[in-house]
Amino acid sequence: MRKKTVSPFLMVCLLLLFSCPAGAEQESTTSEGIVLKKAVMCEKVKDGQPVDQTILFDVAKGSAYCWGMFDPVAVDGVVYFEWYRKETLAQREKRAVRARAGGWATYSSLKLRQADIGPWHLAITDENGKILETLRFSITE
Repeated sequence: MRKKTVSPFLMVCLLLLFSCPAGAEQESTTSEGIVLKKAVMCEKVKDGQPVDQTILFDVAKGSAYCWGMFDPVAVDGVVYFEWYRKETLAQREKRAVRARAGGWATYSSLKLRQADIGPWHLAITDENGKILETLRFSITE
């Protein structure tokens, strides 16, 4: 009788799927008074809004997105979207955040390649390096 086993990669994906939401709604504040109200991983951004929230990205789709809503924003400032494959920084993008009524939304994207398959995480940080939010996700075949 042959035993059925589950691949380690599938186990990691399942753990990520059931232990982490696709987005976070706890608020984090920078020292400059910029509040991260919500952050989500999604398949695309359309008209400034996240579409198809997920934590599993098929490499064939070509891109992964992280969208963030900052509200309130007391003063103009910047945030960084830091994309990590395992524990190695793969990409860092600087984004402006503007003070205005109703908040400010922005996003960052990652082009997916076959070599990117595996576990990832994204950290949204302020200009002083304070982590406002960490989102975990996986890139699959």
